[in-house]
This record gives sequence, structure tokens and C-alpha cells, in this order.
Amino acid sequence: MLSWAEGNVVVRFLRLWAVGLAVHFAAWTIAYFLLPEGALRGVFSSSRLPLDESSWTAVAGRIVLYNVGVAAGLIAVANLFRVGRFPLGYVAVLAHWGLYGLFLGSDSFAYPRGGKLVPEVAGLLSRIGVWEITAYTLFAAATTGLFLYRQASWRNWSTARVRSASDWRLSVGEWVAVAVSLLLIVAAGLREGVAIWGLGG
Repeated sequence: MLSWAEGNVVVRFLRLWAVGLAVHFAAWTIAYFLLPEGALRGVFSSSRLPLDESSWTAVAGRIVLYNVGVAAGLIAVANLFRVGRFPLGYVAVLAHWGLYGLFLGSDSFAYPRGGKLVPEVAGLLSRIGVWEITAYTLFAAATTGLFLYRQASWRNWSTARVRSASDWRLSVGEWVAVAVSLLLIVAAGLREGVAIWGLGG
């Protein structure tokens, strides 16, 4: 059985990114056909982030702090655990992909985009959210080796500490991946801040 933590960081990233995209498009399609417009608006804490600032830098700053401190932080904490050989941080990443698809399909963003978006591959890489979650995906793939605890299985919740923090090691490639992912998170946050400030300003 393939372990999701096997392979170098590039292999782990591409594997998780491909599955994430599949989850994203499945959720987007479901939301487009089954959810009413705005159905999820205000449901999650990220959509209630106060962004009524007087400058785009303030808006972007709040977004970057949330994305690094909360979203990436959650992934880092989750990656301290594995269920069998599956890194728990991957669950957080796949949830991000799925939620973004649900938001696109139901136009549930804090600043509406003028209606539900039809699921399509065209323009995928032009979306800020895709770059943002791609950064989370890279961050999760780079930090799988930092686990300390292992849960026996999804049905058996017994958890044991199997390593010490002194065992933590990141390869040069993994350190580079962490740095690139954080730079992408910051860049996406800045771009999102400009876009939101333009809509709400």
C-alpha cells in the first residue's frame, strides 16, 4: 500500500495537488448544481475576517496574517499526527480544496462575484485561491516528516507518541519548499488584498 508520505517533496506535492484538484472540481460541480447562491456566506471564520480598512496594505496584511497564522498553522499542527501512514495535514489541505470549490459553485464569498461560477478548467491558474491553496499543498507536502503521533486507523482513535521533536529533520529540498510555499502565501494574500480593497473600497 502506497504511503502518502513516500517519495521526495516534489512527488508528494504533485500527488496531493492532483487529488486536491479532483476534490476541488467535484465540490465545485456539486455546489453549482445543488447549492443556492450565497449558501455558505458567513459560515466560516475566514469569510468573517474584518477587511474594512482604509488601505489595501491593511487589508492584505490581515489576509496574510490569517493565511500564515491560521491556515498554514493548522496544517503544521495537523502534520504532527498521522493516521496509519496518512499525514493529517493532508486532510486540512483537501478540505481547503473542497471548500474553495463549494464557494465558487455557490458564490459564497464575502464579496460576491456576480453569481455562481460554472465549473471549468479554463482560467484555473488565474484564480488567487488556487495559488493560495497550492501553497498550502506544498507546505503540507514539505512538512510530513515532522509527525510525532500516530493514530492506529480512522476507526481506531487510540493515539501514541512515536517520535521526539529531536528526530525532526527537513532535507534541503523540503526547506526550499517551505520557503517557496510561504512566499506564495504572502504573494497570494497581497494580490487578494488588492482585489478585495478594489471591490470594497
